[in-house]
Amino acid sequence: MGKLIYSLNVSLDGFVETPDHGLDWANVDEELHTWFNDQARTSSSLGRVEHNSRLVRGDVGAVLEDLREEFDGDFDVAGPNLASQFVRRGLVDEFRLVVHPVVLGAGTPFWPEVDVPLRVRLVDTRTFDSGAELRTYVPS
Repeated sequence: MGKLIYSLNVSLDGFVETPDHGLDWANVDEELHTWFNDQARTSSSLGRVEHNSRLVRGDVGAVLEDLREEFDGDFDVAGPNLASQFVRRGLVDEFRLVVHPVVLGAGTPFWPEVDVPLRVRLVDTRTFDSGAELRTYVPS
């Protein structure tokens, strides 16, 4: 069964975009851009869909369970609003934060509000030439 992976660029203080939804703060050089493309290639398993997407409705847990039965490989969720539904329910298997050395002070947070602390364990790191650092965590 594939993992559900939540990955995004994130500022040092935990935001994925500025208050006006800007993304120009992230330094995505060729090396980092290649890494993101490589990650997307390994998660592609849909055989035929327009624009590589599918519209689904219903409970996110049930939808994820159905997708895991239908497809082999990992699944990647990248939007903080959608990902928050999976995070709150404990359905994310791996968190990949590409942390950029910039403080935004406000914006859209990577982590959703949770009722109880979400404990994670660091399992891997990688530093890119741009100064961004990949930090991979799993629930502990």
